[in-house]
Amino acid sequence: MFSSNSRNTAYGLYILESNLMGYGKNLFTGATWSNSGWSGILGYIDPALFNTNSRLNLFLIYKNFIYRNGDLEGYMLSEYKSVEKTIRLDIGQGFKNRYFIYASGGYESHNVDSNYNGSFNIPRSQEDFKAGLLFNINRLKYYEYLFYGFVMQSGFYEHIPADENSEGYMTSEFKMDWSFKVFSFHRISLSAFGFYGDTPVIAEKRIGGRQGFRTIPADIITSNKYASGTVSYELPFLRYNWGAVTLLAFWEHGVFKSNEDLKNFHGPGAGILFYMKRLAIPALGFNYARNLKTKRNEFSVSAGFTF
Repeated sequence: MFSSNSRNTAYGLYILESNLMGYGKNLFTGATWSNSGWSGILGYIDPALFNTNSRLNLFLIYKNFIYRNGDLEGYMLSEYKSVEKTIRLDIGQGFKNRYFIYASGGYESHNVDSNYNGSFNIPRSQEDFKAGLLFNINRLKYYEYLFYGFVMQSGFYEHIPADENSEGYMTSEFKMDWSFKVFSFHRISLSAFGFYGDTPVIAEKRIGGRQGFRTIPADIITSNKYASGTVSYELPFLRYNWGAVTLLAFWEHGVFKSNEDLKNFHGPGAGILFYMKRLAIPALGFNYARNLKTKRNEFSVSAGFTF
């Protein structure tokens, strides 16, 4: 994978075994390098635990990054280096291979590196155990290179301090995408994203530059309370034996809380995406968006799957 925007460039390699030892288990690992640091992940997914409808997910994640936090105008408010470790285990049940509910638990740590010379306005380190419930719906249908249908993910977590210097808090998160096929495989999509929690500063979500937040600066915007909605239209422009080239137009509108202030954003965007046949994520994509609130433009390019 490869991704780049006006503030960061990242390269990565991920390897997936989708039928481990012939038993239909998924094992994957990989790492990403950028001019801000690197991250690695190891994951195991068992979609039929002990040959039943029960499911198991296990994720181990390590990050070592220099983080820069800023505002909508791109002004830097803080900079620090942090090492993050995550262990997460989900055990759940699937129904009709569309509806899934999980009991989830794990451990998270965000530790500031005090030896980094470029630090200013350093947040406090955080270490906690977490327990919660996840509920997912997946009713997608794939047609060679695009998917259509409904997908939703939601989660609720209680975070329990792992040491006396950390805080306890609760979080809830929601993601939804509903896509319709019109004309000859054109796609209209409605997307929504939401998060709510009294998250410590160092554990806040980085929302800029992602789907639903493409009109705000990438990588530097953090928040612990946000909501966003996007309407998009994608049409196949060119079709080949290997896949298709599509044109994308979208409008997004949202609000987020940062440094106790409520900010809103809205604006249009466009893109050109390259799909490989039987691969329902863009193999290559270019996106351009304009924030009508700040009159600023954002541009990004990505190749392969990005996390």
